[in-house]
Amino acid sequence: MKSFADKTAASVLWSVAGQVGRQTGVIACNVILARLLTPYDFGLTATILIFVNFAVVVAEQGFSAALIQKSEITEAHRSSIWWVNVGAGVAMTSLFLASAPLIGRMYHEPALVPLMRVISLLFVVHSLGITHGALLARELEFSRLARVETAGAWAGALAAIGLAFAGAGPWAIVAQSVVTSAIGSVALWRMSGWRPKAIFDLRAVRELAGFSTNSFVTEASNYWVRNVDNILIGLLLGQAPLGVYTRAYAVMLFPLNRITRVLQRVMLPSFSIIQDDHARVASLFQRMTRVVALATFPLMLGVLACARDFTFTLFGPQWGAMIPVLRVLVGVGLIQSVTGMLGSLYSSRNRTDLRLRVQLPLHAIEVLGIVIGLHWGILGVAAGYAIASVVTAPVTVYFACRLVGLTVADYFVNLAGVFACAAASALTAGALSAGLPADWPAFARLGVEVGAAALVYWSLLKAFSVKGYADFTDQLSRRVFNRAVEPAS
Repeated sequence: MKSFADKTAASVLWSVAGQVGRQTGVIACNVILARLLTPYDFGLTATILIFVNFAVVVAEQGFSAALIQKSEITEAHRSSIWWVNVGAGVAMTSLFLASAPLIGRMYHEPALVPLMRVISLLFVVHSLGITHGALLARELEFSRLARVETAGAWAGALAAIGLAFAGAGPWAIVAQSVVTSAIGSVALWRMSGWRPKAIFDLRAVRELAGFSTNSFVTEASNYWVRNVDNILIGLLLGQAPLGVYTRAYAVMLFPLNRITRVLQRVMLPSFSIIQDDHARVASLFQRMTRVVALATFPLMLGVLACARDFTFTLFGPQWGAMIPVLRVLVGVGLIQSVTGMLGSLYSSRNRTDLRLRVQLPLHAIEVLGIVIGLHWGILGVAAGYAIASVVTAPVTVYFACRLVGLTVADYFVNLAGVFACAAASALTAGALSAGLPADWPAFARLGVEVGAAALVYWSLLKAFSVKGYADFTDQLSRRVFNRAVEPAS
């Protein structure tokens, strides 16, 4: 029987493996699509995805987290929530089919209408597998979830690339979302041994509704804060500026979506198991936060230092307008990569009500920063969002950490060593970026900058035995060593 620590470590490693498999496909696809499609194409689909991704949040309604957090669940809980999710998916598909012309007129873009109608199928398809995914996560079956995510991502990437080469334009991005979701739902059904039954127990739904309602409202408000900039840019500045902004924003979100949420998925079920042991939760949270920072801090600071060569290498010179926006937004990405994990503390303590009360006024500050910045175009929007994120971060940290006996100072001191090493490596990359010959190809310059920065970063981490690096290497060596000696035991 595996210990709790072994299960958690295995879950983290499988989540990382799943994200590596998934993101290899996603990154390759995005790079290729950036070469084949225009900023207008990306802006057009970004407008659709604003509403689509929110509808996915609505369809889930926070019940996935509730199923994971509740200590004991019955078949009535599982099947009832499955029917709720499917019903929400059908409702959202119907709503999108009916409202597509209205949104097209609102943005003065008739091309949005057929795109929205086709992508509305995603809601029903996605809803079929939501409960299965939550049940696998509840049991820490992240090896199966890793295979599901990888299969869906690669299928969607191949479909998008094929359509882009065929000249399908924005339809390639729509196809990527629908195919990824469809393959993911099919794979979840195959991986999970559970099948929904013809049971709908309103009392079981109500038992989860208190947690899920607060969780949903919080996630919904988070979502719209993250997208109010896209809505305003699309409405007031146009689809091409929106396409440029969303490409920079996607880079900013990379550590949050691809690294932070890997561990966050493990943290909720793991914290829920030990939720009554505050000291243990606090210790595990600090270790996981350090590991996230170990990856995200050098990524974000490195992009800041090498923004021009990074953009030209991955996206091409036609995306040069995103460089100043990218330099501002990576600061937001750095902050959110670690503060994004705080939600697990609220959920594991069943204090989603407190999280909601804390987040709503902070979101108002972030929206105000975006609205003020809009006067200066997409760069002003990015700057307004960044300033607001810096102002609100300590407040977010204070309320979440005190649930497990941590202070704001504890939180930031915990990350100081990793940040210092990442900053030194970024300064190295920045110096090289300024000093290397300007006539070198962008990919060659970027290779030198990244190589030198990585060497400096690794050397400093190792020389000073920085917490985070020591945690990661120790856990990795344990996993590798245990696997190596198992056959001999």
